[in-house]
Amino acid sequence: MKHFILLTFTLISFQLNAQLAHPHKMIYSPIEYDSVLNFINDSSAYAESKLALTYLDRLAILYSFLGNYNKAETLFIIKNKRKGFIPDQKRQLNLTQFEINQDTLIEYYKNYNVVLFNEAHHKPKHRAFLYSQLETLKELGFNQLALEAQNPQDIDIQTRAYPINNFPSLTGVYINDSVYGNLIRKAIELGFTLIPYDAKKRREKRQAENIYKQYDPKKGKLIVYGGYGHISEEYPMMGSHLKKILREDILSISQFTQYSIEPIFPENSDFKMYLQADRSKYMDYYIYFNIPKSNTNVPVWYSFWMNFKTVALNTLHTEAIEETTLIQLLNIGEEYGIPVYQYWSHNKEIIHIAYPKAFKNCK
Repeated sequence: MKHFILLTFTLISFQLNAQLAHPHKMIYSPIEYDSVLNFINDSSAYAESKLALTYLDRLAILYSFLGNYNKAETLFIIKNKRKGFIPDQKRQLNLTQFEINQDTLIEYYKNYNVVLFNEAHHKPKHRAFLYSQLETLKELGFNQLALEAQNPQDIDIQTRAYPINNFPSLTGVYINDSVYGNLIRKAIELGFTLIPYDAKKRREKRQAENIYKQYDPKKGKLIVYGGYGHISEEYPMMGSHLKKILREDILSISQFTQYSIEPIFPENSDFKMYLQADRSKYMDYYIYFNIPKSNTNVPVWYSFWMNFKTVALNTLHTEAIEETTLIQLLNIGEEYGIPVYQYWSHNKEIIHIAYPKAFKNCK
């Protein structure tokens, strides 16, 4: 039986950083109250610098790590509009005819030895969806999980069975996110072998080569989980190189919606999935989710995809929280482990936290 410890950090006074650090440093450093608060409050200084757009991007990712998902999405949209990625008018896509269920996905998975999924780095729900698919894929013979975000220098991850951030030792930058951390815990628990594969130079081709060198078809099928367009089967992206090296067809499913598309969901409050074939063959399919709105700060997909329990913080922490607060739920047995759940509260709200139902004791 595993135990958790609940930590809350509150500070009323603070100082701005005297010198601006590169924004990327914030998302690969351990999540600590002072550094988060300073980074958020340095926004006006970054806005006047050459790092303004990079700051918006990293701030969005940081907020996603902290469970502030709506804030993360808002900042990401602002950044991409400034970069000209988002057009003034989008093409509306009615999804009614593309509705599927889990059985539909299973039939697709059965036909392939290699399945690729992607994510937008500021959307932990994409990691939660893969979390929801792991048991099914395992039953279908998938035993290896290649992760773009995993740091190859964390050689003990498989035996340690949980991700860490004891900078400079860390499992991965985006794995600072609790949802990603829980995805890794789940994968190792199910018996998946993790494969780190990212590369810096000649990135697309080297990524594919790194996967190919470590993937052993004799040990089972392969899941590849990367960012954005890297999984594309169109040259020169990683997916195209991997397909060529393997000499077999692969299945690519994108969770990232194209900037030019405005998905239109049927009017209902149910949790639905939609799968659209990509006519351009950039990916095999785009997958969309109609997710009901949550009545708390914890999204519905925590329970639907990850089987997490949601409870009000005041049932565990009776002291009133009225100031800006960092809440972290940690597994007591994990040294430098990524929090199981974390949330940045910046107003007098009724805070909820989430943790796996399998864990009976939460402290």
